[in-house]
Amino acid sequence: PVHDRSATLVVPAKSVTTFVVDGVAGVAKDAALVQPGHPYRLRGVQSGRSLAPSDDGRGVVIRTDDPTDTAQLWWIRKLTNGYTNRERYALVNVAQGTRLAVRNGAAVLEKAVGTPDPAGQWILSTTGDGTWTFVNVASGLLLDVSGEATADGSPVSVWTPTSGANQ
Repeated sequence: PVHDRSATLVVPAKSVTTFVVDGVAGVAKDAALVQPGHPYRLRGVQSGRSLAPSDDGRGVVIRTDDPTDTAQLWWIRKLTNGYTNRERYALVNVAQGTRLAVRNGAAVLEKAVGTPDPAGQWILSTTGDGTWTFVNVASGLLLDVSGEATADGSPVSVWTPTSGANQ
């Protein structure tokens, strides 16, 4: 039973338990994984650097964090209406307004016009350690810092999931 808005249940070790809660509805707007209208810094675990457009503006690289550089910030725009682990997102650079996509096996930036095709759609994924990565819908590939590089300006491409810190 629930007393003073809490309940306690002792279960055996290594057990799986499901709680069914009646009479509860809705989700707090600030509880969503991605907040609409909030810019995000996409930072690599291995390098500690932020995702940013390459110098030519067609690809992406990692850069030393600069709190004043809006090119290091991204809008994560939800494209689907559900609340599952299969929701799709578009990643749009705040400074350039370009969208991240996978074309011909490479991470590219392109004009953000209309709803993207699957090559410009991403699914958020985690291995449960508190970090997140993006899986491209069309290719199934992840953002990956090429050669596990950590230097400023190192290129970011896509690769098969490995759970490496460079993804």
